[in-house]
Amino acid sequence: MKVAQNVKFSCLYLMVAMISYTSSMAQGTTFILSGHDFFNGHTVSLDSNWVFYWQSLLSPAESPKKDGLPLKAGLSSWTTLSEGGVALPSFGYGTYKTRVILPHNRPSMAIQLPKIFSAAKIWVNDKVLLEIGRIGKGGQSTQHRRFNVTLPIPSDADTLDIVIQASNYYHSKGGLTAPPILGSTYALWQKERTVLISDMVFVGSLLFIGISFLALFLFYWNKDKAILYFAILCICWGYRNLSDGYAPLVQLFEWLPWKWNSKIEYIALFIGGLMGNLFLNSIFKYRFHALYPKLNTWFIWALVVVTLILPSYYYTYLLAPFFVVMLVDMCYAVVRLVGLVPKSGSSALALVAIFLAIVVLTYHIYTYNILGSTTNVWVSIGYVVVFMLNSLLLGKRFSVSFSNLKHLQAKTQEQNQEISSQAEMLNRINNVLEDRVAERTQNLEQLAKELDILLYRSSHDLKRPVSTISGLTKLGALLTKDEEILDLFDKIEGSNEDMANLIKKLGQVMLIREHKIQNTTINMDEIFSELKQEIRAKIKKNEWLDLEFQCDTEVFGDAYLIKAILFQLLHNSAKWVDLEEHPLHVQCNVTSDKYVLLLEVIDDGPGLSNEIKEEIFEMYHVANDRIPGHGMGLYLVRKAVERLNGTIELHSIPNDLTKFKVKLPLNQLVVKGKRKKDLHSIG
Repeated sequence: MKVAQNVKFSCLYLMVAMISYTSSMAQGTTFILSGHDFFNGHTVSLDSNWVFYWQSLLSPAESPKKDGLPLKAGLSSWTTLSEGGVALPSFGYGTYKTRVILPHNRPSMAIQLPKIFSAAKIWVNDKVLLEIGRIGKGGQSTQHRRFNVTLPIPSDADTLDIVIQASNYYHSKGGLTAPPILGSTYALWQKERTVLISDMVFVGSLLFIGISFLALFLFYWNKDKAILYFAILCICWGYRNLSDGYAPLVQLFEWLPWKWNSKIEYIALFIGGLMGNLFLNSIFKYRFHALYPKLNTWFIWALVVVTLILPSYYYTYLLAPFFVVMLVDMCYAVVRLVGLVPKSGSSALALVAIFLAIVVLTYHIYTYNILGSTTNVWVSIGYVVVFMLNSLLLGKRFSVSFSNLKHLQAKTQEQNQEISSQAEMLNRINNVLEDRVAERTQNLEQLAKELDILLYRSSHDLKRPVSTISGLTKLGALLTKDEEILDLFDKIEGSNEDMANLIKKLGQVMLIREHKIQNTTINMDEIFSELKQEIRAKIKKNEWLDLEFQCDTEVFGDAYLIKAILFQLLHNSAKWVDLEEHPLHVQCNVTSDKYVLLLEVIDDGPGLSNEIKEEIFEMYHVANDRIPGHGMGLYLVRKAVERLNGTIELHSIPNDLTKFKVKLPLNQLVVKGKRKKDLHSIG
């Protein structure tokens, strides 16, 4: 009887268990792993048999108020699910539930959780194992965090009831995007250590390479922008991968909002892509179209601006177009560089690096978007190899540049030595020439001195016979009344007077050259009065001559030279009146500014032709044969102006006016005061 009751009880228990199991299987919420061997290191992906409750944060003890959404295969973001025919949005919250039946004989077990977007709380058998961030029902109450984690599970239970709450208010994806992994603690921790080591090697390598090249650019070789671009590329890509797996900023600065951690991560990724394009363009600049760097720059900066100003929900969609553009750019680079491979080893190395980058990036996109894997050792190894190849490419470029620099330095040193030897030879030649020039200058000065003495003595010695001839002609004119003889005496007297003027001017050349400059206060009224009388004495038609003097200064300077300049210029203008049949107006102006004393003599005579302007100040040059003279007046003006370190200019319009402008520097002449005096003389 007792045996019969035991049999009945056993049958009833089995029926209840079967009903419970059947119901559970119908709901698809149980993983039966009782026959699985976990001792061999195998792991199980819990990618099916979940139930998801949208807009419900259920604890293990709570019963759902509505039916959940069964997830039978291919666990991914809840945005791929629909409720009532409507796709679930990115922002929201929900609860995942499942049950796992483990084998009785098993090692110590653990569960590895993937990145969950973007806050989570995990229960196993009614015990909270971990809370990532802070679960909330709104953006303000949710604290977003995201990282992989491996958790040990209770060892005393053969059945695991797993509950995962998740909330997301920043990413375009929501909830679990990859299935949890169940396995022995040793196997999962071994896998986690492998991933950690690969990440550290990858990130450490990139940051080391980037910082090294950045230091090289800043402190040694800043002429090659490719070094800077590659350094920034390594640093940005390394930080992006570090932030994607470990979010160091929010770990170090808990006050930093998660959205800024995410923005910085995306901006680092985008700028890294831009630096990669600029790096290739710098190395193979003449192989790429001019629009290549410009289009990439505009596109990347547009992504950066969008990331800065828009909420995270929008810019998290930018990864796909960014990676597509990067793949297109690398394919374009491959096409452009294929033709250079036979000619350049650098092109072959770059082609291998770019081709490998295409393969690694494509596989990375596949594992991330299709397989849902965010960590892959082979991807990290592939990226390290790509960056190492580019480092070799840049190192080779630097080596060639350094070799060329050394060659140029050696060549420059050789040229400097040659220049130095030539300069030494030129110095010797120059010294010889200087000695010869000094000797010849001394000889010329001696000859000039002898000529001056000869000129002075000749003019002095000729004065006596000229004076004698003048006296004899005047005496002879008194002794005869014969008109022909008197006319002859007049001609002799005219020629003798002309000779006397020439002798006087030759003597003035010597006097101006040997004159010792003595600066005194000059009374310009007295100078103008003397000049008026002297000019009148030289002119026959005084009644047709109008002399106008204007002066607004008293001058501190050499009276002899200034008077000589004004006399010769005024006489050069006034003598035209004897040849014209109309009055002649001559104006003399003396003005000054801060730097120069200005002497101007202007007449309305027939003027001078442009052909003789350069020659008119030469000795013995006669501008017009109609006027008697020896070509000495303007030569004397030039010599006097040169003694005062001044300049003289001539401006003439034929049949209109002639203007002489003399500029004397005030370091030679000092203005003392201001006056104005107009003197008019007619006849």
